[in-house]
Amino acid sequence: MFTPEGASLLKGYSLNAKNAPEEFGGALASLWSGEMIDRTTGDQRMILRDRRLAMLVMVQGTVAEEFLSSEALEGQGLLARFLVVNAPTWHPLDEDFTTPDHRERKERLLRRMDRFHGRIDQMLSEPLATRDGQDGELDLPTMTWTREASQVMRSFQTEALAWNHSETENWFRRSFEHAVRLSGVLAIFEDEEAISEATARAGVALTRFYAAQLRQMDVAPINERHAQYHQYIAPALKKFRASPNGLTMRELYRTIWKKLDPDHRGRILETMERDELITKEKVRKGTNEIVIYRLREGE
Repeated sequence: MFTPEGASLLKGYSLNAKNAPEEFGGALASLWSGEMIDRTTGDQRMILRDRRLAMLVMVQGTVAEEFLSSEALEGQGLLARFLVVNAPTWHPLDEDFTTPDHRERKERLLRRMDRFHGRIDQMLSEPLATRDGQDGELDLPTMTWTREASQVMRSFQTEALAWNHSETENWFRRSFEHAVRLSGVLAIFEDEEAISEATARAGVALTRFYAAQLRQMDVAPINERHAQYHQYIAPALKKFRASPNGLTMRELYRTIWKKLDPDHRGRILETMERDELITKEKVRKGTNEIVIYRLREGE
């Protein structure tokens, strides 16, 4: 499934905005597990069994960061299922695409895309094996590995286990699972009877690529950092830089964060302290004791 309305999809749909992430997460969990999907939209109804859905969703980076920081979805283990690509901003190239070199490159790429589209069309045209003649229930085949491919995966498993200890995002705990699944998808595309060594290496390379992409995202463990607060942290840092003597909580609440509820204000300050952006100091003013927040040196 491909949709250009990625932001709306990830936000979820619900009469109650607070329930939207949970409802969307529940739908994704059902799709991932291959459970029966009962979807009713208007006058159309569809029931599918033993089906899984692959999605290509394009959203702005800020939307993706908020989505990947959702406590509701993290709790369901769904965020670890996503393969994230943080693409750089594209700018038009200052080149002449009418030269012979560019024309040859374009023709070469078109031939490759034609092969890709042809193979996808062939795969989608093949009849699906069903269990006991039931159209709605698939009879899933089992794929095997060549001996060389198994050695590649055993080697990568050692690397993946090391990620479990050195990385904090849950995605890395499923990195080996991702490598296996990607290898299987590539083997199906190449119409291999068993996953070959070259295909296994390609699956591992793709997993490393997605791991590098996730590391570039401004996302951290849910219990340590809330990426959705970054839009409030940036102006706060600017105000701290303009206030060398520090700021009180009251000064912050009455200026840049005056539209936020107290719970969010407190969490933002906790996040800034945890990320070592600011320091907190108790100062006595007359008979009262107040807390002064200051920008940490070097920030």
